[in-house]
Amino acid sequence: MTSRWIPACFLFFLLPGGIHSQGAANESEIARLINRFFDALVQKDLSRATALMDPSSPDFISSRESLRRAFASDRIALSRTALPRTTMNGDEAHSLIATVISALDLKTSRADEIFGDNGWLFDWKRRDGAWTIQRFAPAEQELADQLLKTASPRERASLIAARKDLLTPELPRLLSEAARANSKEDDCKKPLALHEIALEAATALKNPSALAWAYWQEAANCYDMGDYPVALSLYQRATRIFQSAYDPRGQAAGHSETGSVEVSLGHYSEARQEFETGLRFASWASIIASPDISTTQSGMAKIRSGSRANSTIASKSHTP
Repeated sequence: MTSRWIPACFLFFLLPGGIHSQGAANESEIARLINRFFDALVQKDLSRATALMDPSSPDFISSRESLRRAFASDRIALSRTALPRTTMNGDEAHSLIATVISALDLKTSRADEIFGDNGWLFDWKRRDGAWTIQRFAPAEQELADQLLKTASPRERASLIAARKDLLTPELPRLLSEAARANSKEDDCKKPLALHEIALEAATALKNPSALAWAYWQEAANCYDMGDYPVALSLYQRATRIFQSAYDPRGQAAGHSETGSVEVSLGHYSEARQEFETGLRFASWASIIASPDISTTQSGMAKIRSGSRANSTIASKSHTP
């Protein structure tokens, strides 16, 4: 390593007693840890990546599973455009870094949508002198957190207008995920109210596919809560929007999930038709370039299982 001469007048800021020494040292350490984390991502080393995370964090399990899904891709590439900007607050810190992480499936030549392309945020906590990751997420999560804490639609609109750089298809997706995460609560009003925030963001984005996916996620929530008629209406609305947007992958997911609801309602003939249509669009989508938003893994998994469901549906629909 090449040594550098440092003027004596600057040593004060580097010594332990210097005004800026502790903060600068913490920021430097966090930058080093971010480099290690990104290196683990590129190498698809789950153990090294999770070793930097706090296992007691409420986001640990979901973050680990997100990485596990991402590592199933054939190639992960990273391009860094800036050093992280870190804000210190005692034993806690918040970092933002402008970077693009892409995961490519070589079999389909499609990019994995698990990673966003608008930068990343890291929340840190220091325990026993060591910094650990409490949460890492796309940069849009910062705006999503603010929107989820804001009760007034007008105030939320102002927040979105002030952060147009974070108004991407990732934002309504994150908001929909927050709504789904709250669907386990006894009161179904909260997750449905959160879905409305996702719809607001998707509407502001003026992206038909993003709006359709927001309705699709709300429909999935209603389905999980057993409200099949509302879920059916929302899936059908999402599918119509996908159709108007010429989004075959969205249409595949929409028809497939509509079929699932029809099964739950006992409408087996209608369900078979929806599954068949979904499978047809899934086949078309496999040779068409990816749209703005890729279908969720859960939706495509059900599409792939549609052929198995069809045999069951067919036998039921012909039972006297």
